[in-house]
Amino acid sequence: MTDTTTGLIWKRCAEGQTWNGTTCNGSPTYYTYDQATALTSNFAGHSDWRLPNIRELTTISDLTTRSPAIDAAAFPNTPSSTFWSSSLIAGDSYYAWGVTFANGNDDWLNRYTSAAVRLLRAETVNLLFAARPTADYVDNGDGTVTHTPTHLMWKRCAEGQDWTGSACSGSVNTYTDDQATAITSSFAGHNDWRVPTEQELRSLVDYTIADPGPTINTTIFPNTPSSIFWSSSLIAGDSYYAWGVTFANGNDDWLNRYTSAAVRLLRAGQ
Repeated sequence: MTDTTTGLIWKRCAEGQTWNGTTCNGSPTYYTYDQATALTSNFAGHSDWRLPNIRELTTISDLTTRSPAIDAAAFPNTPSSTFWSSSLIAGDSYYAWGVTFANGNDDWLNRYTSAAVRLLRAETVNLLFAARPTADYVDNGDGTVTHTPTHLMWKRCAEGQDWTGSACSGSVNTYTDDQATAITSSFAGHNDWRVPTEQELRSLVDYTIADPGPTINTTIFPNTPSSIFWSSSLIAGDSYYAWGVTFANGNDDWLNRYTSAAVRLLRAGQ
């Protein structure tokens, strides 16, 4: 299955399952991290199948559904299990990143844990690299930046902070979910700023930065706290909670909507 948005080609079945032409038969095989990264596969005329990195793996989690949180037509009979990525945790190689497809969130896994595997092929692009280098951003000179791989325009400061021309000053405001989604802003000549979706917010995470972070490019987003930021995405099946990202370590998080968390606004983009 080719994802036309990312260009990545995925096996429709988890390792251990068999494709019968319409669905995936059997049960997945579960591997430790070292076993998963050592896997090779000759399938569908290709031998360059590999384990996805964490950003690649999150692109197939569907946060609008649960159990499993994935497109079941594209990936039939997917278990609501945790799947390995190839990405080690920055600063602690005893752990690696995975995605739990019960609800679609990313997770830290002990490398000796057993988890499922879905392989992909094709070369990734800078949209899906684990790092978020400064060269990927265009400074618009007005307190905003455009991330060229995603075409998203972001405020450089969190809400509550002020852009001084070179840095973000002041304290970050925190909001409940309803307060966050009600924020309006007229800034840098634009009035269509909004709270990002969870996938958009995830796109800022730099997975090469170790806890306690912040796991974000601080040259581009100075004085970012290592705290939780809201997304606009509600939890599928339970609107009492919404998604956020903890920038201490880059993890997705479920937040009670009455929790207070920080906000970074964006506009435009894909």
